[in-house]
Amino acid sequence: LLFGNVLQGLDGADELSCCIAQRGCGEEQPAATFAKVREKTLSLQQTINALNASEQRYRFLLDESSDPIFSVTPDIRYSYANAAFATPLGKTPQQVMGSSPHDIMVASEADKRVAGLRSIFEQAQERTFEVRVPSAQGDRFYLTTVKPIFNQQQEVATVLGISKDITRRKLVEDKLTDTLALLHATFEATDQGIIVLDKHLNVQRWNQRFVDQWCFPPEWVAQPKLATTQQHMAAQMADPDKLCVALSVDDLELPGANKVILRLADGRVLQRVVQAQ
Repeated sequence: LLFGNVLQGLDGADELSCCIAQRGCGEEQPAATFAKVREKTLSLQQTINALNASEQRYRFLLDESSDPIFSVTPDIRYSYANAAFATPLGKTPQQVMGSSPHDIMVASEADKRVAGLRSIFEQAQERTFEVRVPSAQGDRFYLTTVKPIFNQQQEVATVLGISKDITRRKLVEDKLTDTLALLHATFEATDQGIIVLDKHLNVQRWNQRFVDQWCFPPEWVAQPKLATTQQHMAAQMADPDKLCVALSVDDLELPGANKVILRLADGRVLQRVVQAQ
């Protein structure tokens, strides 16, 4: 009966229990009963061995993945973490498993992780977000996708997370942002009025010096248009009919800098320089 209880809930367990019970009733010979027990036991052992082998294969793939992979229980503790996840934290996978974010991360980052993971359990929806991992070698940045795993009651039992290291991309983006900020500061600091047009002569941007030179109304600054810009500039020329401020696509295709002298009605003389880029 103890053997029957151990097998309860497994395929064929009820039949085994009946076989053992029947032994006392004389309805089946002991040899036949134990033959069935042995057959069922071998079958179950083969199934268990196959499951263990399958688990080992998948665990090997997860452990050796270059992408950080982890899973979290509802109490926001790591139930699994591979080496790619643990190493940037200065931990081993064994040290991470069973711990909470506050056990292995600085408080500010741990608070963000806990809040994000808890929202997955509450909302039961997949999310992707960017995270920062401080380390002795410098900050690492990851794009992490977390997905809820449901049990038979359709409750979130586990949250699975897979991250992609985007540190190099992040550093490039930061450098580009710094470069653009420097260019913008230079663009605005120069004492020359500058207007930037695309190949279709659409106004992309202009600097404040250009706005001041031609006394543009404030409402035009946010949404500049070439047609109204030209009309406004021509009205300030000493010879408005000449419309020498007009631009054409041909101007943008000329090699080198195309220079034109502009004489304004108020006595100012400006030099227009068109340079294709």
